[in-house]
Amino acid sequence: MKLVAHKSSRLRAAWRLLKLATHILVGCGTIVRSRLQGGSCWYNEAKGAEKIRVWMHQACNILGVQVFTTGEREICKDALLVSNHVSWLDIITLSSITPTRF
Repeated sequence: MKLVAHKSSRLRAAWRLLKLATHILVGCGTIVRSRLQGGSCWYNEAKGAEKIRVWMHQACNILGVQVFTTGEREICKDALLVSNHVSWLDIITLSSITPTRF
């Protein structure tokens, strides 16, 4: 019985890794396509920040990460966001709730 559960968790992890790799490749392809089509002015900050936020939110879903927020979510444009860095997930989770640059 344990062996089956172990195989199942390995398959789930492999499936998530495949989905995450596909997600990253599609995102990179979108950036390259936008760059080729738009020339030197390819990045629209307002639209791009929202696309990145949605993309990071989708990455959280793929990884099985649930992000909960409390309090005010709106952060002014020139704010400095400070976190107690725990892991590489900080970048994904913070970017999924607010436009950020690291």
